[in-house]
Parts: sequence; C-alpha cells; structure tokens
Amino acid sequence: MLMRMAGKLTAGGRGRRGPALAVSSGPAHIDAAILTVPVNALFFSRALWVRLVILLGAALFLIAALLRIAGTPEWWAGGRGLEVVLLALAAMLTRRFGFPLPGRGFASFVLGVALLGLLLDGWPLGVLTAPAGMLAGDLLFRQLKLGDAVSNAAHLCFGTGLTGLAYEALGGAVGDAALRAASVFVMPSRFESLSYATLEAWQCGVPALVSGASAVLREHCHAGGGGLYYHGCAEFAAALDVLLADPALCSALGARGQRYVAETYLWDLVETRYLEAFRELVQSLRGKTGQ
Repeated sequence: MLMRMAGKLTAGGRGRRGPALAVSSGPAHIDAAILTVPVNALFFSRALWVRLVILLGAALFLIAALLRIAGTPEWWAGGRGLEVVLLALAAMLTRRFGFPLPGRGFASFVLGVALLGLLLDGWPLGVLTAPAGMLAGDLLFRQLKLGDAVSNAAHLCFGTGLTGLAYEALGGAVGDAALRAASVFVMPSRFESLSYATLEAWQCGVPALVSGASAVLREHCHAGGGGLYYHGCAEFAAALDVLLADPALCSALGARGQRYVAETYLWDLVETRYLEAFRELVQSLRGKTGQ
C-alpha cells in the first residue's frame, strides 16, 4: 500500500516543478518520523531561550544597580538626580529622532546616552537611565507594543551592564577621574555657546585641542591659554602630535586652563556677576521710571 502511494506521488511530481513527496516503506523510519514532531515541539526555540536569558540578565543588572546605589548614600549628592532625569530624557528623545532600518530595525543615538552614563558615574547610571528612556520613547514615539519595547530595553540594559562590568574590571575611570586620566581633551564642534565640556576638562587640568571654526572656543584659548585650536585636518594632526609628544607642555596648558576656570567660571563667581547685572538693570529701570 505504502509503496503504491509513493510511486503515484513521485510519478505525479515528475511532470511539474515543486517538492516531491516520498514515503519510506521501512516501519522504523515511519515510527521515527511520527515520534520526532511531538518531542521537538515540547522544546523552546533557540531565539526564545536567548530572549529569556537577556530578560533575566537585564533584571539582575537592574537589581544590582539599585542595590549599589542604595548602599552608597552619597550617590545622589552632587546633582546626580538631575543627571538621571536628563539622561533618561535624552535617551527617550533619541527614539523620536532616529531613523528606521530595513525590517524591524531602528537606529538612534541611545547607545551614546548609555555610554555617557557609564563614563559619568559607572554602569549603574547607564543601566538605569538609558533603558528607561528607551522604553518610554519606544512606547510614546514609536508606539511599539509593550512586549517589543520591553525587549528592546532589556537588550540595552543587558549590553550596558556587561560593557560596564568589563570596563570596570579593566580599571576604567569614570566621572572626573576619566577626564583627569586623559592626555588631551578634543572638542571638534563648530557650534559652541559656552562649551561646558571644555571648561570641565580645564577644571581637571587637562589641555584642550579645539576647533578654530568656533569663535567661542578660540576666545577661550586666547583668554585662558589652556589649549590650542586648529583649522583643518593637517593642523589638527600636527597639534595633536605636538601635545602628545610634550607632556610638560600639556601640564602647563592644563594648569592655565584650570586657573582660568577658577578665576572666571566657578559657580560663586558666576552667581555674583549675575546678581550685580540684575541690580544694575533694576536701578537703570527705576531711574527711567522715576521710582
């Protein structure tokens, strides 16, 4: 019976393209084929196992981050609460201004936010802020289903945690220590209104190499003497070579920049100047109105 069916099905498939069906007459083969389907159906697919591992890893990293912060009472000091809010908001906005990729992919700068959090204050900050912002952005802007949004955030959380632990194990510095460990701070931006990052580098005693296309950065270099500026790739390469080859020059420039920030941009000094400007403005307005 089985041999007749096999012959008919095979013969019927010769005249046209497409898959041909062949049935084995061996009872052992039939039994194996029958048993294989339900047994394999009981096991999860490899992709599902990977997703479960990532979700579990992300949950463990979140718990570890919260425990580390809870065990460090001074963690919230120094404006870290504001850092958490700003980084989470930045991560959320990256999901608004990213761009779609073929399939279900989506490219944004959320990895940069996670890396920034890691460098500012270690992997707990990156693990807490970037995935939370990503989750909110995927739900609010991309309007993904909750399961898909959670899966994306879990991947970022797990990856950021692993990267942070590796960076920590290799002795990587974070916060001000990361800046102090640098030989030169490079600011290539042409559009700076103050360049807070450059001032932070100078405050840590690190010389700056900045874009000469920015009038603000050029003025900082002239006024403070804490760095060099360049125009074009050739000048950048030459200036960088000079700085890296002369540690004494780097130290001198860094010290000048540190003094410049201390004499010009410390918070108490800025606050005093603003209050004086407001007083002069109020007096001027009173003089005009006769009050």
